[in-house]
Amino acid sequence: SNEIGGVLPNSFTRLSNLTTFNGGAGTLEGIPTTLEAMESLEFFDVHHNPLVGPIPRFCGTSMKTVDLSETLLSGPLPPLGACDQLELLSISSSNRALGQLEGTIPPALLSLPNLR
Repeated sequence: SNEIGGVLPNSFTRLSNLTTFNGGAGTLEGIPTTLEAMESLEFFDVHHNPLVGPIPRFCGTSMKTVDLSETLLSGPLPPLGACDQLELLSISSSNRALGQLEGTIPPALLSLPNLR
């Protein structure tokens, strides 16, 4: 676990040189709805947090790993066509009462060249 909690402000997205954010297993309750301006961000982990709200848009960055598992985030996956660097996307849940995905699996997910 970590000491990161509360809501990440929208100004977080101005950290243009940030490459890694490991906020997993904390008490985060909110994150910005888009991380697309964070061009250097490669690793974004907020698993096991009481996060609520929509799944953030994260394509358009250098993102390789996104871990949103075990959160209360919900809604459709954002467009994934520009996520050609993405290697790992974790949206799993250990409890069905946690976040709910909506919609269909975007076809672009199946054509991402580096996704494992």
